Amino acid sequence: MTERRTHMVKFRLSETENQQLEQLARQSGFATKAGYLRHAALETGGGDAALAEEIGKLGLAVNALHGRVPASRIGRLAEAVCRLAEALAMRGAAR
Repeated sequence: MTERRTHMVKFRLSETENQQLEQLARQSGFATKAGYLRHAALETGGGDAALAEEIGKLGLAVNALHGRVPASRIGRLAEAVCRLAEALAMRGAAR
């Protein structure tokens, strides 16, 4: 059983910020903004530096697959890594 959530946190967003948050939540697979924010705040230890390091590791893994896996599968994985890197870069630029 999960611990009951009894505390509420409130803050204001501009219309643009709200739209960005909704998009980030959807892209990350969360049904709600609250779920996304909870995950981002409490479960993603390490911040951007840790994420960037993981993206680097993924890139190395994609390169290591060259010649071992069909090119179409590597291409899709490489595109996903690039989208993740771009999202991280946009997040950093917005700060």
